[in-house]
Amino acid sequence: MKKNIGTCFIELKPSKEIIVNSNEAGISIDMPIAAKSIELLSVDGKNIIYVEGNENDLLFQINLEGVAKGFYLLRVTDINEKVTIKKIIH
Repeated sequence: MKKNIGTCFIELKPSKEIIVNSNEAGISIDMPIAAKSIELLSVDGKNIIYVEGNENDLLFQINLEGVAKGFYLLRVTDINEKVTIKKIIH
């Protein structure tokens, strides 16, 4: 997107990074492109939560109520099969 500021043009490029915010209640995930799947894994690889992606959604909320406190891995697979893993401390 380009914006005209006086005689300058500034091109704003969207972030291509997955943004993850976590708090006591859950995790919010802001995707640059659609997700195929989102998984919350324990450190030993057990699947704790699995969310099927939707090509129309770029923002996901995952409720962590009932999930024990600890260290987890968030595995996000986008529609292009690119896998991103983020560390989560709950």
